[in-house]
Amino acid sequence: MNQYNILLKEEAKADIKDAYDYYENQSENLGYYFITDLENTLKDIQKAPRGYTSKYNPFRKIPLSIFPFIIMYELEGDDIVVYLVFNTSQDPKKLAKKLKKK
Repeated sequence: MNQYNILLKEEAKADIKDAYDYYENQSENLGYYFITDLENTLKDIQKAPRGYTSKYNPFRKIPLSIFPFIIMYELEGDDIVVYLVFNTSQDPKKLAKKLKKK
């Protein structure tokens, strides 16, 4: 079984930091729970990276279990390249626009 590496693009890192900061400002430790949900979802991707699809080829998406975010990623060999951690309460057109820049 392949061990896939998770590579976070700068925009994904910024998305994660923004979400963490937002949730920590809402309630102490809520940011920690967001990070835990994110990490668990990334582990799910590592287990079955081809098990998820999206209408934005070649990108794949998976929702977080608890928080209203999706991870947009692409497979490149043994790497899972995460482009965005997108808040689904935003306008979906914003997602399409961001992915077109990739």
